[in-house]
Amino acid sequence: MKKILFSAAAVCAAGLAMATSVESPNTFGVLKVSSTNAETVVSVPWEAVGTSDNPIKVKDFVMTSNMTAGDTLYLYNSSTETYKGWVLTEEAGVKSWVGLTSVTSIGGKSVSQGGEETLARGQALIICRGNYNNGATPAGEIYLYGQYTSTGVGTYTLAAGKATLFAPVNTTSLPFYLNRPEASEIASGTTVACVDTWTNVEVGDTIRLQDKKGNSYIVVYNGTSWIIPGTDITAAAIIQPGMGAWYMSTGQYDVTFTTTTVDGSKN
Repeated sequence: MKKILFSAAAVCAAGLAMATSVESPNTFGVLKVSSTNAETVVSVPWEAVGTSDNPIKVKDFVMTSNMTAGDTLYLYNSSTETYKGWVLTEEAGVKSWVGLTSVTSIGGKSVSQGGEETLARGQALIICRGNYNNGATPAGEIYLYGQYTSTGVGTYTLAAGKATLFAPVNTTSLPFYLNRPEASEIASGTTVACVDTWTNVEVGDTIRLQDKKGNSYIVVYNGTSWIIPGTDITAAAIIQPGMGAWYMSTGQYDVTFTTTTVDGSKN
């Protein structure tokens, strides 16, 4: 079994923390993520900028509203196990994301200057609020820009034997379930998104998640379900709205999963 070492705290000195809520996209394709944490892993729910002919570039994805010069973005590539980085600059009142050159490594993984890289639905991006690490409070919510579409991602692929940063497309205010719930477990009149089928998951594979308060925790695969290690608890295997997660694979083959929805029947 290959052991994968990953420290979430290595990305931002203050550690990993997730947004506490997410609102549905409006007609302009803006998703608000309410987070004042030092680090937020956000999902990519959008398909393009403006039209499908204009893929989302990292430097265009996070609106500069409520962001502060010195904040950074990191895009992880599981194939090369490296990061691309961007930093927010401000000149004459104009903010823009430019390639980061002041950071060269995170947790032993190299960081190179970001440029025109694009994002696909189902990817995730790490946002670090730089000034927070210096004692300042982030300005407020994060806004993600793009063209909204209801089309889902067919199959998600997670790299074999490596860590993959991923994010199921979910633009609702409800969490995404890694274990498919029974209809009787969900309130009547509520529809939740969840994994439909997993392929090539190995016993001992883990997923690093976080709760609404930013506390980091891990769920492990026991052969049938994702559980809290040492327990039979499956309910905690959820990804908070608008967020992403780290999948740590121990197997030889890429892990894949498809998604579906469940309509609740619980009274």
